[in-house]
Amino acid sequence: MTTHFTFFESYYTAVENLDGGTKAEFYDTIFKYMFRGELPNEDTAPVVIAMFALVKPNLDNSKAKQRAGKAGGSKVKAEPKQNGSKGKAEPKQNGKCLQKLVSDKEKDKERERELDKEVDKKEVKEKNQLLLIQ
Repeated sequence: MTTHFTFFESYYTAVENLDGGTKAEFYDTIFKYMFRGELPNEDTAPVVIAMFALVKPNLDNSKAKQRAGKAGGSKVKAEPKQNGSKGKAEPKQNGKCLQKLVSDKEKDKERERELDKEVDKKEVKEKNQLLLIQ
């Protein structure tokens, strides 16, 4: 689970005019999801479930960013998968994200080597031209 997350002003704005009990239930639903991994259950008010469905993609992105930070700070784009008709999204498995990070890092190193070779070739060419001029 996560230890912190970004709480957007839009979350507050969305519940600002709701009664205190519904506000508390919405906040509790967010906190349970982020800190314990618990999804809303059948006892959760329908309006809270609907509002939670709207903020869940942002919460999932927050979790993905935290995992990426633990993996060295590279950004990981959370790409949710749909589970049936309920619309519940789940982020990619962390192992797949880490494999992608490793793969991207290897590609970046290869690009750097190719660029270094091109720079070296240009420098040699310029030196040869200078020698010919002299």
